[in-house]
Amino acid sequence: MWQKAPDLLYLNFNEVHLWLVDCQQYFSKINNLFSILSPEEQEKADRFKFAIHRQRFIINRANLKIILSKYLQLKPTEIKFKYGLKGKPSLEDQLNYLNLKFNISHSENLAIYGISQNLIGVDLEKINQQVSCVELAERFFCPSEFKTISQLVYPQNYQGFYLAWTSKEAYLKATGEGLSGGLDSVELALNIAENKAKIIHIKNIDNYQNNWQLFNFKIDDNFLFSVAIANYDTLKFQFYEGLT
Repeated sequence: MWQKAPDLLYLNFNEVHLWLVDCQQYFSKINNLFSILSPEEQEKADRFKFAIHRQRFIINRANLKIILSKYLQLKPTEIKFKYGLKGKPSLEDQLNYLNLKFNISHSENLAIYGISQNLIGVDLEKINQQVSCVELAERFFCPSEFKTISQLVYPQNYQGFYLAWTSKEAYLKATGEGLSGGLDSVELALNIAENKAKIIHIKNIDNYQNNWQLFNFKIDDNFLFSVAIANYDTLKFQFYEGLT
């Protein structure tokens, strides 16, 4: 599924490009990547208490700038961001002649970047079998979702929980609300056997069927991720791995 990106990147309106990056491939390049960051980003990196968290932040943020620079034909250091009220980054208007939207999610050493011309959110999670998935579903999810997950046996109950969690968070990241928007603000129909989720209700929003699609993927048996797109047309996905 994952392939090397072409030298010249084009993104049409009905396309979604997903990039998979493994931080382990970049630890030896940390100083060069640090130099790509803005002074504010460098200061943020230096505030991390643990070295591994600092390194992952540098790698993920620098690679985001590298990826965006490939579409915009700019230097990575020329990529600048503005931030929404709840901290969601977007490209500064004067740079964004392609109307690019993006989102990033990371878990341990893996990161997923979503690039589109439509509003997009991504969420990547490693399945943690130490959490009480049924109790968390009862506390944070909609009653119908809790009912579905509570009727599953191990390990399907964990698959169902993380399918729902990543789908909900991808949507909330796309809207810019984040977890403060409430995981129960969007209700899902869950198909655990096919690893698919579908939005069936969004609180306080009408005609949501015409606005949002969910796509669900597995990297392996331990990691899964979801993508929320504000476009109900047929979309074409490209999957790119790593950076040269």
